[in-house]
Amino acid sequence: MTHRPTSSLQAILCILFCAPFFAGCPTSDHPLGAAGERDPGGSDSSVPSETITCEQDSQTYQIGDSVALSACMTCVCQPDGTIGLCTSACAPDASVQTEPVVTCSQGGATYQIGASVALSACTTCVCQPDGTIGLCTNACPPQPAGVGATPCNTYREVPSVASETIRLDCQAPIIYEPYELRLELVDVNTDPTGGQYANIRIDYAYGPTYDGEIAKTENNGYVPNPGNYPELASADLLTYAQVMYRTHRLCTGEVGCNVWKNGKVVRSLADRYANRTCSSRYYEQCFRDGSFDVYYDERCDFGVVPFRVGEAKSTIEYKIVVGEISGCSALLTLSPKNQTVKQPSCWSSTRDQCGIWK
Repeated sequence: MTHRPTSSLQAILCILFCAPFFAGCPTSDHPLGAAGERDPGGSDSSVPSETITCEQDSQTYQIGDSVALSACMTCVCQPDGTIGLCTSACAPDASVQTEPVVTCSQGGATYQIGASVALSACTTCVCQPDGTIGLCTNACPPQPAGVGATPCNTYREVPSVASETIRLDCQAPIIYEPYELRLELVDVNTDPTGGQYANIRIDYAYGPTYDGEIAKTENNGYVPNPGNYPELASADLLTYAQVMYRTHRLCTGEVGCNVWKNGKVVRSLADRYANRTCSSRYYEQCFRDGSFDVYYDERCDFGVVPFRVGEAKSTIEYKIVVGEISGCSALLTLSPKNQTVKQPSCWSSTRDQCGIWK
C-alpha cells in the first residue's frame, strides 16, 4: 500500500529541492497539484500591475476622469487609455453656412435663385442656380407689320464721366481716355506782365492711326443748329481746332457703310470749316431731326493752346482748367460741361446692314 506524503513533508521537500528553481514554495494551505506543478489559476503577488492613464494636450488623466477637448466638447478617459464617450454641450450655430450662397446680378441689383429679373418692359427672366439669368419670356405681343419702320424717338439721361485732376510735366504726354485726348505740356512761359502761362498740346489720341478718307477742304457754309447745342456759345476751344476726324455711325452705334472710306473722314480745318462740333452729334442727328438713321461722331486736333492759371477752355462736352503752374509742370482739371449725356432708350431693329429702313 502506497502512502501520499503529508502536506508538511511536501513543504520540506520543496524547500530542499525546489528553492533553486522557484521564487517561492506553497504552504500547507496552497498544495501543489498532483504532478508537482504550480496552480495555473494562481497569481504571483511579487510582480506589480501597470497603471493605465490617458494623455491629452500634455495632461494626464486617470480612468474615468472627464477630459475637456473644447469649450463645448467633453469626453471620458477609458480603461484602455483612449478618450471616448464624448458629449457636446453647445447648440449648433445656425449662422455658419456650409455652402456659399449663389445669387444673380443684373443692372447693379442682386437676385436670389428663382427670383424674377426684368430685363425690359417686355422681357422677364429667372435667376438660375448657377448664378446666370435664363428662362426668359416675352410678355409683349409682336408688332404688326410696318410698325417697326418708325424709330423710337426717345432718349434717356445717364451720368457722364466725373471731373478729374491730373498733373502734366514737360516732355511727358499722357492719354486721357474718357475724352480720347493726348495732352502734352510743351513749355511754360512768362508774359510781359510777369504772369505765367502753359502751352499745352491737345490732340485726338488716335489720330495717327485713324484710317479715314482725306476730305476736300472747302467750306459748305453749314453750321450746327445752336438750338441743339446751347453749349456752342462757350465752346471757345473749338476756335483752335486744326484737324477733324469724323466717323459716320448708325444711330444703333455701328460704323456706317457706303459712306466714304469705311465711313471715316479726315478733314483739315484750315479753311475754318464750320460744320463741326468735335464731339458726338448723336442727339442732334438721331433724335432732334427725327430721322434716326446716321450721325457724326467727331474728334479734333486742337494743336498748342495757351492756358493761364485759372483760365478755362472748353468744347461742348468738356472743359479744361489749369489750376497751378510750377516750374515745368501744370495741374489740369478736366470736367464735363453737363452732368448728363443723352443716350437712346430704345430703337427699331428693322434695318439692313447699311442702316436703311426696311
